[in-house]
Amino acid sequence: MKGTKEVPDGWILSYKEVYKVSLKADYGSVIELVGSNFENILARCVESAKELDKQFRLM
Repeated sequence: MKGTKEVPDGWILSYKEVYKVSLKADYGSVIELVGSNFENILARCVESAKELDKQFRLM
């Protein structure tokens, strides 16, 4: 991994891939989730958007 030579002795380098998924509606609402499982957070964003649309239709 690039940059591992620069880690001082006694330190351990670790990282985790994190995805930030955002959906923005034409009317301005935003749903944003962060996580390490892209497929999961994408599905949650889509479900949240559908639920929000449903709530706005009931108003």
